[in-house]
Amino acid sequence: MNVGLKEIAGQAGVSVATVSLVLNGKPGVSVETRDRVLQIATEVNYNPRGKKTAREKDAGTIKFLKIVKHGHILNENHRVFIADYMDGLSKGAKHFGYNLLVSSFQSVSIPEILESIDLSRVTGMAVLGTELEENDFTCFSEIEIPIVFIDVFHDFYPFDFIDMDNPEAVFKIVSHFYEMGHREIGLVGGTPVTRNFSLRERGFLDALKYYQLQVNRDWL
Repeated sequence: MNVGLKEIAGQAGVSVATVSLVLNGKPGVSVETRDRVLQIATEVNYNPRGKKTAREKDAGTIKFLKIVKHGHILNENHRVFIADYMDGLSKGAKHFGYNLLVSSFQSVSIPEILESIDLSRVTGMAVLGTELEENDFTCFSEIEIPIVFIDVFHDFYPFDFIDMDNPEAVFKIVSHFYEMGHREIGLVGGTPVTRNFSLRERGFLDALKYYQLQVNRDWL
């Protein structure tokens, strides 16, 4: 049974025009609505009538896993940049002839997530790794399709990672403050401590040492 825009719109509680904007990667839709429509389209395996699937075109399917383990880092304030990830992946996949499927998981273990995915129908995966812990990556080691993790980096795992240069970024911030005449500089981190947070603190302490500034633990 083919599911159309009308059915997706009904489930999402929006207009058909809004669904069309989302599925075609157009602006003018809120982050929450875009996320909801994409999730429903994925769940119902939406495919435009009369068009061949990505597998029929021998292009393949890319799976994007949005994984929120505890929500202490990925919360409502991060929906915008997550939506940017999804939009970018969608446009890139479409450009190269791939089909993108988005799956969101909240408080689900990594083994359960991987068990729920039919890997025979997936060409590659992009995984939002912000809240993943180091031991979570071992669960992906048996998967034989290409995987790229976003917003995280680990040296010794055989995967591709896309992440910011955390130490360098913080060093540049401290340098800017120093050049503006500030000498009492603190750092706001967060809990739970992630690799990104640890790298930022390292960059901060390296910058204070470089500029021979006092390290005051009360300012951390």
